[in-house]
Amino acid sequence: MSSSMKFFKVLLPGFKSKLWLPPAFCANASREFSAEAAVTTQLGTWKIEVGKCGENFYFHGDSWNRFIQGHELSVGDFIVFEHSGNMRFTATLFGLSACEKTFPLNSIVPENDEKQVEIWTNSSHCRRIPPFRKTIAAHSATDHRLGRQPNLYIPAGIWRPSGMNKKESAILRIRGSDRREWPVKFRFYKDHSRGRKDRLAMTKGWREFCSSNNIKKGDDCTFEIMDTAFGESNDVVIMNVTVHAK
Repeated sequence: MSSSMKFFKVLLPGFKSKLWLPPAFCANASREFSAEAAVTTQLGTWKIEVGKCGENFYFHGDSWNRFIQGHELSVGDFIVFEHSGNMRFTATLFGLSACEKTFPLNSIVPENDEKQVEIWTNSSHCRRIPPFRKTIAAHSATDHRLGRQPNLYIPAGIWRPSGMNKKESAILRIRGSDRREWPVKFRFYKDHSRGRKDRLAMTKGWREFCSSNNIKKGDDCTFEIMDTAFGESNDVVIMNVTVHAK
């Protein structure tokens, strides 16, 4: 039997911890179970952790919570999923109005989105790209192992289209604060080994930023790129940061 099918899920209390997929779908796709699903929405493709209990599948974990936050989902909303095989889905989201949810161009993009998002302003010398949101892991806020610097990886869907990997550093500002600034350095990890991908991280200065603003494991930070400074003479990216304490 083909595993391609459509189904819908109404979001009921408790959906933030687990979203159980319909038993009929699970039975149909039993041979295609994977610990990770790819769900494509208006905002890009999101990789979501998949659990299994008996013959039933469910979405869960930090990746599921990022999906919820990124799409502002709440109890009563519902999602129509179309499964195309190998745990890959297209999802259409509906709100309490029974109408499809829409998102502005500056909506947060998924952390693992490889889609090249480019939003051009009227100026040929300046580009604007969407904000991105990161959940802070323990090693991102502080890392004392062998004197290692903590770091924060920037989603590829942000740095690839913007060319941010060609910049030397960033200036971070807390939104709504007294405009104090924290400089951080970029480090580009170029890796051509099999199964690995190039990565860009904020390194030196990130620990001081976390310490100064009491950012801890589990907190979320939204980064809004104010000036990507695409001119060759400017190597600094300016970001406004909003901290969402857990």
